[in-house]
Amino acid sequence: MEKFFYPSSTGLCDIAAYKWLPDGEPRAVVQIVHGMAEHMERYTKLAEYLTALGYAVYGEDHAGHGASINGKGIKGYFAPEDGWTKVVTDTMKLHETAKADFPGAKFVLYGHSMGSFLARTIAARFPEEFDAYVFSGTAGKNPVLAIAKALANSHIKKTGGKTPDDKLNAMAFGSYNKRIKNARTPVDWLTNDTEVVDAYVKDDLCGFTFTSTAFRDMFDGLGEVAGKKWAEKVRNVPIYLVAGKQDPVGSYGKGVMEVCDDLKKTGHTKVVLQLYENGRHEMHNELNRDEVFRGIAAFLRSATSK
Repeated sequence: MEKFFYPSSTGLCDIAAYKWLPDGEPRAVVQIVHGMAEHMERYTKLAEYLTALGYAVYGEDHAGHGASINGKGIKGYFAPEDGWTKVVTDTMKLHETAKADFPGAKFVLYGHSMGSFLARTIAARFPEEFDAYVFSGTAGKNPVLAIAKALANSHIKKTGGKTPDDKLNAMAFGSYNKRIKNARTPVDWLTNDTEVVDAYVKDDLCGFTFTSTAFRDMFDGLGEVAGKKWAEKVRNVPIYLVAGKQDPVGSYGKGVMEVCDDLKKTGHTKVVLQLYENGRHEMHNELNRDEVFRGIAAFLRSATSK
C-alpha cells in the first residue's frame, strides 16, 4: 500500500490517499469511497483481497476524516459551504490520478454507507466516468430528511456549525441498535463480528460525531440521490447493490430494494441485488466476509470483462 496526499478542494487540508497495486497490469481499477466517521484503512482486507485477484485499488480519507484531518481540518467537518460537492470533487481528483496511472483501464466506483451516497452522486453527475458501481450499505428515501436538514441549519445559525451536533447524532443513530438483543456497544449494528466492533470503538478516528455543517452537507447529498430524477441520470452500466437484511441504514433491506426498483424502472438492465439474511451494516466486515468478498469478485469479473 502506498500513501500520498493532494490538496483538498475545501482549502482546509490535504487529502490522504491510498493505493494498492497488483503485480503487472491490473484487470481493472476499483476506487473505494468510505463511510461516515471512519477511514480508508478500515478497508485494507478488502483492498488486499482485490489486489491479490489482479485489481488496482484506490481510496482516500474524506476531509474531516482519518489522516485528512490536518492543516485547518476539523474532525467531522467538510467545509463552510458546499461541503458535499467539495467531497465529491476530492473523490474525483483521486479518480483523475487513477486514470493517469492506468489510461484505458476500466474503472469501478465502490461506495459504502455515506460513501454510497457519494458514489451515487458521482454516478449521476459524471455518468461517463465509471464502467460499473458497487453501492454497499446504501439507503432509500428518508421521510424525515427535510426536518433533519432544517434542524441542522438551525443549529448552524446558533453555534456556527463547527462543533459536534449531539442532538442530530441521536436523531440519526439513536434507534439503530433497537433490534439487537443484549447489545454490548452503541455500534453493534455495524457488524456481528465483535472484534471489528471493538476495534471501531477503540479507534479515535471512528465513531466521532459529525458537526451540524457536515450533517447538513450529508443531508444535501442524501436528498440528491433520493430524488425522483437520480436514477434517470445514471448510465446503464453494471451495478451491484450489497447489504445486510439486519442493516438499519437500509431500513432492513427495504431501502436497498427501493433503490434497486428505482434503477430498474428507469431502464437499468444490469442491476444485481444481494441481501444477506443475517448481515448488518458493514458486509465487508461481517462474519461471512469471505462469502461477501467472493460475491464482489464475481460481480467485478462480470462487470469488467473485456
